[in-house]
Amino acid sequence: MDGIRRPGAVWWLACGGALALSGLAVLLWATSLRQAAVAADGKRAGPDQTSAAPPAAPEQTPEQTVAELEATAGRKGADARPLVDALARHGTAALPIIKQKLGKAGEHFNMLLVRAANGIEGADDEVASLLLSQFVDNPYPSARGEALWLLDNRVRVTAVKRPLREAELTKLTQTISAPNIFSQGYAARVLSRCVQVPTDQRVAPIVERYEKEVVSPTKGPPIDPKPYFSDRVFLLNQFLLAIDNIGAPAVPRLAMDRRSAGGDQELRKWLTIALGWAGDRSVSDELQGLLQTEADTSTKIVLVRAYAKAGKQEALPFLRSIVDSEDMKSVQWILKEEIRQLEESPGTRG
Repeated sequence: MDGIRRPGAVWWLACGGALALSGLAVLLWATSLRQAAVAADGKRAGPDQTSAAPPAAPEQTPEQTVAELEATAGRKGADARPLVDALARHGTAALPIIKQKLGKAGEHFNMLLVRAANGIEGADDEVASLLLSQFVDNPYPSARGEALWLLDNRVRVTAVKRPLREAELTKLTQTISAPNIFSQGYAARVLSRCVQVPTDQRVAPIVERYEKEVVSPTKGPPIDPKPYFSDRVFLLNQFLLAIDNIGAPAVPRLAMDRRSAGGDQELRKWLTIALGWAGDRSVSDELQGLLQTEADTSTKIVLVRAYAKAGKQEALPFLRSIVDSEDMKSVQWILKEEIRQLEESPGTRG
């Protein structure tokens, strides 16, 4: 299995990154995100990093920086981060040597090259394309896992704009159904932002995995840290974020499946929530009713988000009417955030 990072704080994304975390939550979140991608046997891919290596001199060429990074990657206890940053600062001039070296010279070195490529500014499309290809083609599990994790972060602000190779589409689709719930979430969000993939090929695997999670929740150890979500909603949120990325094109499939849900009220509820996240105004009234009757705080959080996205400006009167309600005290913070965003971005919230 690929070396996949545990996200530690994917719940952060549910509110557009606007959650007010406590100091402890920040510490836990940062600690989790610092964990290196691990190999298939669960061990770290490279040596422990305790002592700093000297940063590359400004006059170095990208080739010289890569050579120094390769040497540092093989030394036990060496901190390669200054060299990773230095390589990224070379900008697009570093991409040819990075591409030449990827797939060679050891697992830890490959993971560091992937990180350096991700840090290059001014080449979003080329870097996103490179990360996707490394997720599929790199021979080392930790480098593949790192590429997927970094690409998931990158596609929050930019899309993968080129057509996918068959191997890339197959790998993403298969990963969405893989045993690792975190890799599923990463792959779903990346696929949702591959804008040249036909809509049905993006929507189907994401919606099907989401529905499976509703009907047969994943069983496993507790997920930490997650100050606001239960494990169940935390996992469902992985796929709601992907549906949010796709937006309106996901509505026909979600609506069809909701009509086919029959008497399964739990499935119907979560498909209604997903439709809200996709921006379907037709479910606004039903979401309002669900929000008023839902007892679970974690579910209320995603319901508030769904209602705001579905109703947009028309959601404001109801959200304002309940923000100080005793029944909504546990989710007052997200209500205030959604109201603020709707008020500051009239007509654009989605």
